[in-house]
Amino acid sequence: MAINIRRVGEVADGSVTSAKLAPEAVIAGKIAAGAVVSGTIAQGAVGDVELADDAVIESKIKDNAIKTAHLQDYIITLAKANNDVRLTTFTGDETEVSVVGTTETAVKELGFPKSAGKFEPTDVRFLATLKSSSDSIPAIMNIYIDEELSPRASFSTTATSYQIESTEFDISDLAAGKHSLTVKLVSSGIAETAYNDMIDVMMVK
Repeated sequence: MAINIRRVGEVADGSVTSAKLAPEAVIAGKIAAGAVVSGTIAQGAVGDVELADDAVIESKIKDNAIKTAHLQDYIITLAKANNDVRLTTFTGDETEVSVVGTTETAVKELGFPKSAGKFEPTDVRFLATLKSSSDSIPAIMNIYIDEELSPRASFSTTATSYQIESTEFDISDLAAGKHSLTVKLVSSGIAETAYNDMIDVMMVK
């Protein structure tokens, strides 16, 4: 009587079940590259040593697969959050101010601290309104930190109605201590006027 022996590699679909595998019979080194593993893997079945670097990629993670209960305490920090999450409202002002002519003049100023381990902002998000008295002569707003000679940010417009301008700039180089942020206006025309009526300053920490 002949015995029909299947060649290696011709095991029928579904013929190998979990009940037929000894504990730890299948390890990472025995799974071929590109092999598909589906279903649910038991807790603790796959450890750090079983996973190669970059083995788990974003496209292989099901939506909502990782829940709050799966994350260790303190594993997610602000360093992993985008700037909107790290934003802190700091101050604002809605006093209308103006400067006539080409001499740059300080119109608004605020102080802010940096304290190691307490409050260490890395960026400033700045929003403001700006308009010019002339539709052909720019009004300019410059934002300075401390006594610096060059502005950290600048806007200009020839709009004769208020436009909202915004920017975000780095302050991670500032040492701990008290610092100042100064808003200055200037017109590009000797007889024209630059106007501002609102600023909103937020810190990214």
